[in-house]
Parts: sequence; structure tokens; C-alpha cells
Amino acid sequence: MPRKEYLGGVEATNLASGMLIGAVSAVVAAGTGANFPTAASFAFPIVVGRGTVNEEIMLCTARSTDVMTVTRSHDSTTPIAHDAGETVEACIDAKIIDDLSVLLWTLTTAGDIPYATAAGTWARLAIGT
Repeated sequence: MPRKEYLGGVEATNLASGMLIGAVSAVVAAGTGANFPTAASFAFPIVVGRGTVNEEIMLCTARSTDVMTVTRSHDSTTPIAHDAGETVEACIDAKIIDDLSVLLWTLTTAGDIPYATAAGTWARLAIGT
């Protein structure tokens, strides 16, 4: 369960230039990159073209001003070419929702204390232990 970085209130922006299928950088409109997390410590997910046939979720692993270094095919989406002007938004990925679900189902008794194991899975310290 790798940690991710999130910020509230990140406004949508647009791609400043197109992205080819193999591209590993997403360049957003001038001055809007600063609205996103830095990815200095933890990666964060973005979605390009949300709600369109071009929707693709990417994991941003670094950001320098308006240039985001991305891992494509995140959340089982297919990398495709994107045009300049397509919408770019911060998002929550399926992995974080699944991790939260697992965490909630790990706690079986009121008062249990959750903790992450060295293997990166959730476990519980039962109440009274």
C-alpha cells in the first residue's frame, strides 16, 4: 500500500502540448502545475480526458513547475495519444479505495487499532492486547 500525495482544491487544467503513446512527461498549461502536489515524497494520480473516450489515469512520480513525469497505464487504463488542450485533473485511484476497503474489513471489533505490516498489508491490534 504505497502512500500517495493528495491536495484538496486542485483545479483542473489542460495539456499545454500533446502526448504521444510512449511519452513519460505531461506538460500542463503555464503556471498551473504549482496547483498539483510536488511528488517530492509520494506519487499522485492524475486523469487526462476524464469522461471521454481518451480517459487515461497516470501516476505522477515527479513534478517540476508545469512538467509532470508520469507512469502510464495506471489503474489498468490504456496509454493513448492525447491532444493539447485535453483536461488534466487530480484524482483518487482504485488502489486507494481498495486499500481503505481492506482496512475497514480488517477491523473486526470496536477499538481495534490498525497498523501497516512490513509487507505493506493491513493488520489489527485487537482491543485489550
